[in-house]
Amino acid sequence: MKTQQLCRILGVGVLAFGVGILASFFLPEEVLVVIEAVTIIGVGFIYFSGK
Repeated sequence: MKTQQLCRILGVGVLAFGVGILASFFLPEEVLVVIEAVTIIGVGFIYFSGK
């Protein structure tokens, strides 16, 4: 894997982690559960459509 691609992946991961932490302070638990479920389903869909 190229260094530039690795930096992009790490950058997106850190950004997503930061947004998740920030959202957890402002959104109620019910909304966070729905967002988490939609994210997991979306990642699964992307993973299986890529194969």
